[in-house]
Amino acid sequence: PTPVPLPIPTFIPTLIPSQIPTPVPLPIPTFIPTLTPTSKPTPTPTQLPTSKPSQIPSSIPSNLPTPVPTYAPSPQPTAPSPLPTQPPTSTPSISAPPTQAPTESCSRGQYLLDHVCENCPVGKYSNRTANFGYNCTVCAAGTIAPHEGSSVCDACVEGTFASSDRSHCDECQAGTYPDNLASDCLDCPAGKYTPFPMNLCLNCSAGFATGFQTAATSCSDCEAGFWSEKNSIECSACEKGKYSQARSTYCDLCEEGTYANNTNTFSCSACDAGSSTLGQTGAYTCSPCEPGKFSSSRASVCTVCDAGFITSTSGLSSCVSCGAGTYAPLNGSSSCTNCPAGQYQGSSSQELCLNCDSGKYTSSSGAAYCISCSELGSGYNSITGSSSCNYCDSGYYWGSLPSTSSLYSVNNTQGCLSCPTNAICTGGLTDNDLFQPLPEKGYWIDRETSVTD
Repeated sequence: PTPVPLPIPTFIPTLIPSQIPTPVPLPIPTFIPTLTPTSKPTPTPTQLPTSKPSQIPSSIPSNLPTPVPTYAPSPQPTAPSPLPTQPPTSTPSISAPPTQAPTESCSRGQYLLDHVCENCPVGKYSNRTANFGYNCTVCAAGTIAPHEGSSVCDACVEGTFASSDRSHCDECQAGTYPDNLASDCLDCPAGKYTPFPMNLCLNCSAGFATGFQTAATSCSDCEAGFWSEKNSIECSACEKGKYSQARSTYCDLCEEGTYANNTNTFSCSACDAGSSTLGQTGAYTCSPCEPGKFSSSRASVCTVCDAGFITSTSGLSSCVSCGAGTYAPLNGSSSCTNCPAGQYQGSSSQELCLNCDSGKYTSSSGAAYCISCSELGSGYNSITGSSSCNYCDSGYYWGSLPSTSSLYSVNNTQGCLSCPTNAICTGGLTDNDLFQPLPEKGYWIDRETSVTD
């Protein structure tokens, strides 16, 4: 009988495969009918024949490949059918093996290149699953990716900047600060500094400055006589009337009694004696004391002289007492006044004069004492505060002095005269007829000569 070819095995998988198929399916062998299967199907198909089978099968194939097993048990082989009388009309077609599916995504830190995942290069990163057309991103300014395959960028530490290729951080020197946009270090501007690598320059504190120097690593102290506010480029000189110590944030006003007549002064000078600051602070000069006033050194104001004392000129350090025969009636007097005639002052530093007692006189001003009328001769007297002895005692009268009298002078031609005989003289003020000689009883007065019978 003619052998009947076996049916072509199918590739319909079962729900639960009995064996894991190979990753790449083997080519489908040709199916040459055999009279009797040599053995049961094996789990793994044998190697494909090296030569193309003939169209007409032999009576019993000797080296035929084992059919590829199905994933379901094959039915028991049936009895062989007689060999066909005619050869097969054609060779069975063979399907092309399936191709490998391309990769659709990559891990973080990678990107797709021709369906292959590649690590992001140094300086770039990928923080999401890569798809077709997605590349790595350059690290932002101030961050770096020092290794391949980075999913994040690392921030540069304080005082450093990211290189232009974002592969590493470079450190800035003191006096500079990083500019990540420029990928370089910039000098601190005048008025600012960095003592060590820092991201930002520091402002100079009040009392310090850098001058016009850039890239400063520290701020310099303001010298005495100068001052500065925060973030100052230069220290400013104190104005006249002010002073400061080193590292000052402002200038102090000179105290009362002191002054500063120059700028950039570190201390104020005391006013000399005889001058003052007129009670003001911040003086740049001292004013001399006015007449009638005085001062010691470092005086805020000048002091008024007491009564009996004076300063006749300005700028004196003490008052002068009025001497004997003079006085100063008011405080702050600039001159002493002579005691008027009829008064005297025998002491210094007095504020008033005294009247001469009766029987005494002062005929001129500025007398330190009074003169006794008795020094003029007998019969002279005076009332209190008299500038002359113009009062005659009883028994005397006022009349013309003889030219031979010691009291006679051009300015003094009259005086007290002894009362004539047989006359009555009661004394009294001069030039008063009431006190002229009166004749006794039985006598009359010849005004031109004397008393007569």
